[in-house]
Amino acid sequence: MKELGVRNWRRVLAEYTLQFEKNMNSLDYFEGIEKMLTGLLEMDTRLGVVTSKDRNQFEKETQRFPMISTMKIITTSDLTENPKPSGDPLNYTLEKFHLKKRQTLYVGDSIFDMQAANEAEVDFAIAAWGALPAASFKHAKYLAKTPNEIVTIVR
Repeated sequence: MKELGVRNWRRVLAEYTLQFEKNMNSLDYFEGIEKMLTGLLEMDTRLGVVTSKDRNQFEKETQRFPMISTMKIITTSDLTENPKPSGDPLNYTLEKFHLKKRQTLYVGDSIFDMQAANEAEVDFAIAAWGALPAASFKHAKYLAKTPNEIVTIVR
């Protein structure tokens, strides 16, 4: 929020956190996410998460999402010195989990995700179903309008 120029970003973040925690029991997967994850797992795809959340926040926010919270590849913001939009979190993940750049697809819904993927030199797919509609994703290799399109891209 600070990088985006939000005034009183600490107060806004505190209020967001309070409201999120108050309402987190009403969260659910985006429509099609469970089917997408199942489809990718059936293809023996290694799945993971690279997030701007720290470990504590990630664990708290994914309690209701076992297909995400139990992934074997999870990189949280507290594991690298430079968070996204730096490519450091992706490079850390590639190295730690012995992943090859040319076989990696990073799926995200923000400009920061795209910038991180570009800096780390991995292919990027914009998850358009969750992205801000006015954002420009001209450096994304793929545009996925639905979660199922990710399965098609990986195939």
